[in-house]
Amino acid sequence: MRNILKAAAVLAVPVLLFLAVLQTALPRQRFPLHEPERRQMQIAPVPPPPSPAVVCMAKSEFTTNAFKNDCLGLSFSSASLILGRINDGAPFVNISVPKAAYTMRVLAFEHKFQDLAAPERKTAFLNSARDSFARLHPKMKITRKEIITLGGAPAAYIGAEGNGAVERRFYFRTRGMWVELTMRSTDKNFTKKIKPVQQALLKTVKFH
Repeated sequence: MRNILKAAAVLAVPVLLFLAVLQTALPRQRFPLHEPERRQMQIAPVPPPPSPAVVCMAKSEFTTNAFKNDCLGLSFSSASLILGRINDGAPFVNISVPKAAYTMRVLAFEHKFQDLAAPERKTAFLNSARDSFARLHPKMKITRKEIITLGGAPAAYIGAEGNGAVERRFYFRTRGMWVELTMRSTDKNFTKKIKPVQQALLKTVKFH
């Protein structure tokens, strides 16, 4: 009897070792989730709502020669064909004027100043626009900085040259939103060929 028990114990050792190795080798079983737990894991975080500027610029409209945005209350037209593009999720639209060899961008943004009525605000905003431009475009030289009238309203103007391009930026406020209207050209005959065409477009700027 004692010999039988010893034999059984000897046989049990390799079996137990085999079961231990098998348990570590096999992946642990995962029990299926209940439906409420599954739904909770599948819920993605809610993205933040788009900014007012993005919502506003998404309402831009283009025709073959004009731009209009009722959210901004802004419109202008060109004597030449324009090609406009709305950028999903961005607070700006891009405009190309192929025959006139220049491009435009209309950007909506927010700023602490409510208007450009007071002289000190005009100076402060103009200096802020200048510094921002210089920081973003260190290789371009600012050639002009002043307050002008655009569409019957005051606007800050920054003109710059460099890297083979001429850039003009106009800043104004309309319907509670600030707008940056940028014109850019790489044409070498800018003064005689491009600038008069741009000036003609600027004269059509209207606020409604």
